[in-house]
Amino acid sequence: MELRPIRTQADYQEALREIELLFDAVANTPECDRLDVLSTLVQGYEKAHFPIEKPDPIDVKLQIEKDKLQASSTININKDTENEKVLCPHCQRTATNGIKCKGICVADNDY
Repeated sequence: MELRPIRTQADYQEALREIELLFDAVANTPECDRLDVLSTLVQGYEKAHFPIEKPDPIDVKLQIEKDKLQASSTININKDTENEKVLCPHCQRTATNGIKCKGICVADNDY
């Protein structure tokens, strides 16, 4: 492929195929330089033709809250561990339920 601006979908696909072939190019070689230039051209084309809008902050906040609710609702406590002492109020970890805390757990310092 001749290095030139990417103007069409066909040019874009051709550039992507060549990038795939050059993906493992060794640093400081002509192939690596070509990969760098092609990647820059593809990035410009994608920015113009496939823009990614910034998310609405309210939607982000709602999604975070939804994820927190889903995470807390997946904790299963069986009959054997129901009366055990909870070691970490954050993750509801007990000595035997096998829950792994995703944050800083106060149950022990192995996290």
